[in-house]
Formats: sequence, C-alpha cells, structure tokens
Amino acid sequence: MLERGLLEYKRQQQLERRRPRTERAILSALRPISRFLSAGEAKELQDGLVAEMRLRRRIDELREWRKAGCRTLLDGEEYAQAKKAREEKQRL
Repeated sequence: MLERGLLEYKRQQQLERRRPRTERAILSALRPISRFLSAGEAKELQDGLVAEMRLRRRIDELREWRKAGCRTLLDGEEYAQAKKAREEKQRL
C-alpha cells in the first residue's frame, strides 16, 4: 500500500478524475487483481490494457475511414471533420 501511494487518497482521486471514463472503468476492474501483483507489475498491466484500448479505438476509426473510401490519412482527417460537422448540424 505504501509503495503504490494508496494511502494518499485525495491525490489518487485527482489522478483518476483526469482519466477518460473508459480508462477509469478498466482500472477499476483491475483493482482486485492489482492487489496480488507488485506495484511495477500492476502499473505495467494497467498501462498495457489502456494502450490496447486506445489502439483498438484507433483501428476502428481507421477501418471506418477505409469503409468510407478514404485512401490517405489526409482523406481520413477530412472525412472525420465532415462527419463531426454533420453530427453538430444534426444536433441543432
């Protein structure tokens, strides 16, 4: 507990609030497992799973761009901007 800084509850809360909701969900699911790992192993596991989630999200985005007919990253970025503009217009 001491080596992980778990006694510094307020600091831990502030760090957790800065993370996106999906990352917080992953980390809260890992808490029971983290108790049985060393601090370094737990941090490595958490970082690995968060990185995997980000990569999967990016792959999904690239697949969507490809499905829309985008061949380059520039085309994809233009598509994403146009999609965002359409969604904004639709909300209003």
